[in-house]
Amino acid sequence: MNDEDLYTWTSPLDVPRTVELLVDTLNHIGAKVFAVIDQQAEARAVGLDMRALTLILFGNPRAGTPLMQADPTCSFDLPLKLLIHQGEENRAIVQMLRAETFVSRYDVPANAAGVFTGAAGLLESALVKAARAS
Repeated sequence: MNDEDLYTWTSPLDVPRTVELLVDTLNHIGAKVFAVIDQQAEARAVGLDMRALTLILFGNPRAGTPLMQADPTCSFDLPLKLLIHQGEENRAIVQMLRAETFVSRYDVPANAAGVFTGAAGLLESALVKAARAS
């Protein structure tokens, strides 16, 4: 996957606090958080070490279900996913699949991009507010 396939934001916070901020933001807007997977903890559980990395699976079944009905294979990229990993100076990097990438991969209506762009805008806004507050 190329960098242009992803939205990428730098958080002013570390990974755990960024995860908390984004889960709270998603809950506040009524998105369903399906899972929060702490990959670093899972690695440690089997005796391996890795930098902080968490995956959040989220979405809205009202928005995602019609897309999966149109093209079941788009379930590879649904629910939406946020990758939060440790960047420089202990700040988190947040990444999510771009709307254009999703639409180009699957046989879904062009307006499917709104699912991604709407979520991306809200998440970016939460990160900008966090940066102003820190």
